[in-house]
Amino acid sequence: MSMAQIQRAQALARSGRTEEAMHLLQQVVKRQRSSLQAHALLADLCLASGRLERALEGYRTCARLRPRDPEFPFRCALALIRMSRPDEALARLDQALAIQPAHRASVAWKASLLEVAGRYDEAEAVLDGFADEPDAEMDRVRARLALVRQDAPGCIAICERRLASAGLDDRLRAQFGFLLGQALDRMGCCDEAFDAFVRANEVGATGFDTDAFERWVRRVAEVTRALPELEAGDLGEGIVLICALPRGGTTLVESIIDAHPEGAGIGESDELDSASLLCAGPKGYPEGLVEPDGRRCGRVARELDRRMRVRARTARVIANKNLRNWVHVGLARRLLPKARFLWVRREARDHCVGMFTQDLGGADMGFTRDLVSAARVWKLHEQVMRAWRSELGERMLEVHYEELVREPERLAREIIGFCGLAWDEGCLRFHESKRAVLTHSAQQVREGIHSRRIGRWRRFERHLGAMLEELGIADGGEDPC
Repeated sequence: MSMAQIQRAQALARSGRTEEAMHLLQQVVKRQRSSLQAHALLADLCLASGRLERALEGYRTCARLRPRDPEFPFRCALALIRMSRPDEALARLDQALAIQPAHRASVAWKASLLEVAGRYDEAEAVLDGFADEPDAEMDRVRARLALVRQDAPGCIAICERRLASAGLDDRLRAQFGFLLGQALDRMGCCDEAFDAFVRANEVGATGFDTDAFERWVRRVAEVTRALPELEAGDLGEGIVLICALPRGGTTLVESIIDAHPEGAGIGESDELDSASLLCAGPKGYPEGLVEPDGRRCGRVARELDRRMRVRARTARVIANKNLRNWVHVGLARRLLPKARFLWVRREARDHCVGMFTQDLGGADMGFTRDLVSAARVWKLHEQVMRAWRSELGERMLEVHYEELVREPERLAREIIGFCGLAWDEGCLRFHESKRAVLTHSAQQVREGIHSRRIGRWRRFERHLGAMLEELGIADGGEDPC
């Protein structure tokens, strides 16, 4: 019977009925706790749907059931990476490699984590043992290492070789395409770089429906604006939610807070995403909140607060920079009445180009694959956040990325003061931290504050007509930011 239910769950998952599949598998594992296949499939579905804690718990169970299989500590590492817990992820990868030293996926991810952490020599050493055995995942890390080592020609050579090879899946083809574009951009070959970015975005396109996304975001704001505030005491005290679109400067702001002795950045952790689903229940988010279950929302709020504090350990201020925070402002202000919000804004043209020229992955980031869609969502973000800014008053601080770059100490002092902390000079030396930043901004954070990204859109100006028209700033119009 269990095998038939597992097969049924697989069929449900393939048809997109993930919630039903997960419910069925939960029944199986309750009755048959030693069913490795059910635990593994349930954990995979949890990982894919963002239930990261549950995915991690499932993979740990699988690792106990089959302790000599490197695949399950490896999958634990994938969940931990998504949860912005790099040190634990590295430990799990080492477990997988202790079981099977040639577990290639673990080798590639270990090298990737070391590279992101700025431990370049160690990353190269991990890959050295496989120099004679070409592997696309490992070559991706080698290309990134060449780029951060200022070896743009070396990066281009790796990318072009891989892009010319047969059998490369679309995910890796897009990633090599973006790396090729970034290397060509470094060399001043702007038209060739833009062409590479266009091809990479076409490969990675997800069929994103911008109209549907806009309707959903506006509905979320409408429903959550009407929610009653919880009588929740100190829930959210010291929690700061950084709100921005990708490539907007969230990592820079989070790093300033994390550099404070009493601050902690917990990255793009998904606690608020999970809370939105749990509060809404079976009707989905946000419709399940039209008539909210106050008792359920209270439980979710307490768990949300607890999980963020566990991640930050003893810090007084906890900064979360999930890229969907801006969508969840209305829910967060109700669940966490003492939380504060940092809205990070960036000049429209640079922001849209920044999103378009970086592989952000994920179906929910599909608007970044097209410059016009990026511009539409940029305008939507501005409208939604302006409305919340007017409602939240002193609970929200507006930070302009360009001002932060031009006057770092003044803006950093303002950010730290808004968080309720005394100024500490170390906040301007965040780039000296050994903390691993698991985002696309990792290298820029290690370089400290600089202005090289301001005005970058001008390199590609001749290709941006449709985007500028959508933004309403074609023909010399004013920047709407």
